[in-house]
Amino acid sequence: MLKNSIVFRNIDFDNFDEVIACAKIHNNMPTFWDSSFKNTEQDDHWLAEKIICNKNNLDTLYLVAIGNDNNIVGIEWTTVNVQHNRMVGNITSIWVEPSCRNSIIAKKLNQKTEQWAITKGVQVLEAHIHQNNSKVLKLSKMMGYKSSFIKIAKQL
Repeated sequence: MLKNSIVFRNIDFDNFDEVIACAKIHNNMPTFWDSSFKNTEQDDHWLAEKIICNKNNLDTLYLVAIGNDNNIVGIEWTTVNVQHNRMVGNITSIWVEPSCRNSIIAKKLNQKTEQWAITKGVQVLEAHIHQNNSKVLKLSKMMGYKSSFIKIAKQL
């Protein structure tokens, strides 16, 4: 797929098919590093409604990359909030269609996110990445991100 044939834009909140497709993509991402993960249609609809409710939230960015066949080939979602007296952008989702990986899509999505974050006064962008998601960990490092925290969890 040629990079010139990809359109990068905000999600179309009025197109429920696009919103639900993005919700499914986001909700199914863990299957790439955890084969036991299960997503439900109810989860997708709940998230789609949450996205639509956020459409007027100026501190949230929902980007999509649309291929020349009008399919979603990438998403990146970011929210801005204040943490420890500084503006922080939290990347909550980044995904690229497996057949389009190793292209410029993730880099372009991230550049657009960075440009938007700067206009919001963001001083740092952060993301939580699963330890088994080695591809995203490697890509993030190549794009200038540094590991700063390790999250620990215990099942009860």
